[in-house]
Amino acid sequence: MKRITYILSTAIFLCVACEVNHDDNRTLEYDSIEVNFASSIEGNEWPEGAELGIIATCTRDGAEGQVMSESPVAKYRIVEAGQQSDLVACSEADKAISLAGDHNFRFYGIYPYPGPGVDLESVDVSINPVQDYSAGVMSYLPFLSSSRVVTVLPPVNLNMKTMFSILSLYLPNDLREGLESTVKKLERAPADESAFDGYLAQAGRYNAVSGVFTPDLDESSNLITVNFGDGLFLKDGFTRVDVAVAPFAVPEGGLSLRFTDVDGTETSVAVLSSEKEVGTNLRAGEGMAVYVSSISDGIVPVTFPVVFPLGYPDGDNTQTGYCSATNSWIAEWANDVACASATRLNEMWSGTHGKLLCRDQNQAYVTWTWADGINDTGIKHFIETSNTARYLISTFGVKGVWTGDYYEFTIPVRKFAAGSELQLTMPLYTRSGPTFWEVLYKDGDEWKSTAKDDLPAYPDAEVKARATWAIPYGGAAATTKLDTDQQVRMKFENEIKSGIISIRVKCVDGTIISTGDNAVSTVEVPYNSKGTAAAPCYFWNPSDSKRANQNITIELL
Repeated sequence: MKRITYILSTAIFLCVACEVNHDDNRTLEYDSIEVNFASSIEGNEWPEGAELGIIATCTRDGAEGQVMSESPVAKYRIVEAGQQSDLVACSEADKAISLAGDHNFRFYGIYPYPGPGVDLESVDVSINPVQDYSAGVMSYLPFLSSSRVVTVLPPVNLNMKTMFSILSLYLPNDLREGLESTVKKLERAPADESAFDGYLAQAGRYNAVSGVFTPDLDESSNLITVNFGDGLFLKDGFTRVDVAVAPFAVPEGGLSLRFTDVDGTETSVAVLSSEKEVGTNLRAGEGMAVYVSSISDGIVPVTFPVVFPLGYPDGDNTQTGYCSATNSWIAEWANDVACASATRLNEMWSGTHGKLLCRDQNQAYVTWTWADGINDTGIKHFIETSNTARYLISTFGVKGVWTGDYYEFTIPVRKFAAGSELQLTMPLYTRSGPTFWEVLYKDGDEWKSTAKDDLPAYPDAEVKARATWAIPYGGAAATTKLDTDQQVRMKFENEIKSGIISIRVKCVDGTIISTGDNAVSTVEVPYNSKGTAAAPCYFWNPSDSKRANQNITIELL
């Protein structure tokens, strides 16, 4: 399961042309000014030209709730596509005007534009049980906002939210088991109606004043149909189909998908049916990615490259880092505990713990395993997350790495040809953590090593080991390059018709640790503070000031 940012487009709706005006909001002294608006949308992006309604009210001349535009529900237009956009009024009558002395401002935003006669205490909202793919999912999702401000001098931002959700279906090109498909219609319903508590398509009324949604059960349904017009050709890899849905918990048996091809052939597939997935909640305003497989072996192949993003989105420390419960990292490190800054996820673990799902391809993931040796040291060890905006760090980390401990990547594939070569790029960072690491990959039934004999701990170091990487103190040094220090190629001699690629990144010797620039030390137990492991092991490359390499990437060469 994951949270997703949706980038969508639609036809531009025509309004009266006008420009965003910021100049008239620069002074506190005015007789009348036009109120400027901007809008943000959580979990989605505005399509350019989308129209929404604004009800702008204030206290004027002692009377509360006075509408500030000639139109009772002003129509505004999104200026540019994106999560944040300025708004322009679609006519002179739509402009919200503030007069000197106005106060107690309150603004309501409604998307899509509801018409001039909307009742704020009873706004009709719904998920349509029949959706046209060509219209885009945003045309089926209502968004609303309510805000109070004390001044209208800066642009007023409307933070729009929805009480509904998005289910993103990734359809394989071999939906009909090796045959090309052009899908005409998709129907989705609970596999077991009796096990489903809720509705997939729901209607009701939303009170924008109180924030209460009242469903109309007579207008709700458990069946959603998506029509594809002349047909949707399923391209190589996966084709994404976004569907608007009401929030729900995955029922026993999951969901049933029935596809009708343009030639009339029907294909039924069950999704979200595993024991682990049952009970998972898709909440209001969130998205869920589901990869569909036509073959019953459970393998949902990836599309290369497989990318695990790190750091902060686009290097912007004003945004939430990727390792955040509110962003796009998917954390299942233990008991489905959501990641948060400096959060330790259960100390004193042993065995296999933790799973980090790929942001965009959930079927690929990396796990962490402690070997038996760490328990013999008596040192408390744990997995944590680190979110530091100043340094653009947003990563999972392990404290208490010891000999034989390892990360393992699981990459599902189909038709993976013999002779294929993969390249793993993986930034690793430590201070007083293990220096030497070995990358292994399973080729057929054999684990093959990429280690080099007598790899020095640092240039010209006397301390050497058979290893793939030597991780310096503080991660990649400013004079080194990630592509030489923490990148490796693996050639597979065996074909994988349908199965798993396994790659391990293993600590070679926990007793040799990086303790300074061009310095290592030997220890008997992991570096610790009063018996609790203290040396970080993060996915992070501090030498990259722009954080351009803040990804774990597996590429097919």
